[in-house]
Amino acid sequence: MSFFVLRILATWNPRDLIAPDKFPDVETRAEYGMLPGTAIEGGHPGRWDRRADFIQDEARDLDWIGEDVNGVWTSRHPVVALLELPEIWDVWTEWQFGQQEITAEDFATKSHKELEAKLTLVAATQRKHMPDQAVT
Repeated sequence: MSFFVLRILATWNPRDLIAPDKFPDVETRAEYGMLPGTAIEGGHPGRWDRRADFIQDEARDLDWIGEDVNGVWTSRHPVVALLELPEIWDVWTEWQFGQQEITAEDFATKSHKELEAKLTLVAATQRKHMPDQAVT
């Protein structure tokens, strides 16, 4: 689940979805999946990080997030989903502030899960910046 959130965060454009602060009332935020534990019915219309090598048998539905042939989908706002997954905060924060390559130090200092999360971010970013590898 956390790796799907990282794939969305690495490839989405914040303009893809309405920012949570645009809705002052709680009911509207809940309706759009912008509160922890809430989901938008039918999910957000966007799909992120579509993989050219996706095999239909790999489709996953983990209740509020998953992946199909069109990419990763979610029924929660990605930032809200991030807030619900504190185990990826350090990796995401480090990524946002410029440490976007895998280094020898990463292999020496990161846990297996942290390293796998960082590899997920690297792969998603490479797919985003390699349009010739994208599925059309």
